[in-house]
Amino acid sequence: MKKLVGILLFHVLIVTTKAQKNMDLLGYLPFDAKVNDIWAYRAADNKEYALVGSEISLYVVDISNPSQATLLFEIPGDTSIWRDVKTYQDFAYVVNETGGGLLIADLSHLPDSLPYNYVSQIDNYDFQKAHNIFIDENGVAYLLGSNIGNKGAFMININSPNPYQPEFLGIYDELYVHDAYARGDTLYTAEISNGTFSIIDVSNKALPVVLARQTSSRAFTHNIWLSDEGNYLITTDEKAGAFVDIYDIQDLNNIQLLDQYQTMPGDSAIPHNCFFLGDYIFTSYYRNGLTLVDAHEKDNLVEIGAYDSSPFHSEAGFQGNWGVYPYLESGHIIMSDREEGLFILNANYTRASYLSGVVFDTLNMRPVADAQIQIIGENYLKYTQFDGTYKIGVADSAYYDIRMYHPNCRTIIETNVLLETAIDKLLNFETYCDFVSSISNTTKEAELSIRSNPEDNYIEIQLDGEEFLHFVHLVNLQGQVVKSVEVKANNAIIQLKEILSSGVYILNFQFDSYATSKKIIKY
Repeated sequence: MKKLVGILLFHVLIVTTKAQKNMDLLGYLPFDAKVNDIWAYRAADNKEYALVGSEISLYVVDISNPSQATLLFEIPGDTSIWRDVKTYQDFAYVVNETGGGLLIADLSHLPDSLPYNYVSQIDNYDFQKAHNIFIDENGVAYLLGSNIGNKGAFMININSPNPYQPEFLGIYDELYVHDAYARGDTLYTAEISNGTFSIIDVSNKALPVVLARQTSSRAFTHNIWLSDEGNYLITTDEKAGAFVDIYDIQDLNNIQLLDQYQTMPGDSAIPHNCFFLGDYIFTSYYRNGLTLVDAHEKDNLVEIGAYDSSPFHSEAGFQGNWGVYPYLESGHIIMSDREEGLFILNANYTRASYLSGVVFDTLNMRPVADAQIQIIGENYLKYTQFDGTYKIGVADSAYYDIRMYHPNCRTIIETNVLLETAIDKLLNFETYCDFVSSISNTTKEAELSIRSNPEDNYIEIQLDGEEFLHFVHLVNLQGQVVKSVEVKANNAIIQLKEILSSGVYILNFQFDSYATSKKIIKY
């Protein structure tokens, strides 16, 4: 261990100079091989252990005293870039993409010994390898991307009398499954090669039923995780410059993308794995390290913490941070860096300072979509929605300058805007724009005739056009959507039977290939 201690001191001097915010390094341990996935185990005596996969083995590290992290055991396995580990009760379950079967290790004897066995025969199935594994609260293990069938989700019961003899339950085999999350009788799959995530009823493991399927923002769905209350999903696409997506899944017939988070907007860093911890999100980025996001407002994700473990420049590449485990009862966070090893961190869970509003074109009396909102001097950048609304935030309370930019509009900079922790500041921008040069296919625009009945307080709209109309949104000048109507027709009469106060409103129409707006006045 003298060699490891010497390397530890050397690396601490290096990594503490890296970018960090609201996260502190408590301990560090390098290894002789490149590492990959990471998980953890808490023993009956409250000692905490890191389970770190490497390209050649599984490392078991005592992290009860983070500053003196100690490698206790190494279980060898087939050489593989991918080695994934999860726990259930007192056992660790490990898979890799080369072969050797399912590694099952008994953790209950730590720190003294570590009995283990490799299992390759599961009922009538010859199981050799898998890309990933997830284990639910009932002791059902999902072996993902395995050598069985179409490499979907191979489901086994590990909550059996003999822990070294898991029982086959069923297979979801419609698509290749790269990663998954399961809770109760529902399986959430990341189907990377199909670019989708699916929500699957597995109450009958022998006959899984797909309830919903959605394409993620960059159509390369690598990882998926569910919020505590089960209403929201987050995903990563393993592509340069991709996002962490957050979806509202309360209505499986109408899954909504609420927001997209990018650690450095416009950068080519690659997100890998994301995890919910209450109303916070941890995400591992290969070359960009670990990020901590405030997700209390699900439609306004704001980075509040970061720790960069990698000496590589922030750009496309598969070196650096592989995974993170934020669920230790001590509150410590452990993460694995492929080249650097194991990091033990502490996080400061602050709330973000929020900013929202609407951008409005006073020349054409219409909201401005795709306007860039930037908190100057910070890595925070968002774009307005179809109705001109935006939401953005920053980690620290302070005075900021906020820029609104659109190539067809006059740039506006609001100076000394006070943003405060856990408070949503309203800031609207009024500009004037010239969109004449950007309008195309104007002959296809629908003829819109609008008449209102002030006595009954409704607006009747007659539409006559070639293109398919999808939505009509009624927006007030504060950027609030008063009413939304899904049309799905090319000729319709719409009644927005909302009681309206006097004032100016904007009707936004979303067609197949363009959007247009009309101003109405309620006297």
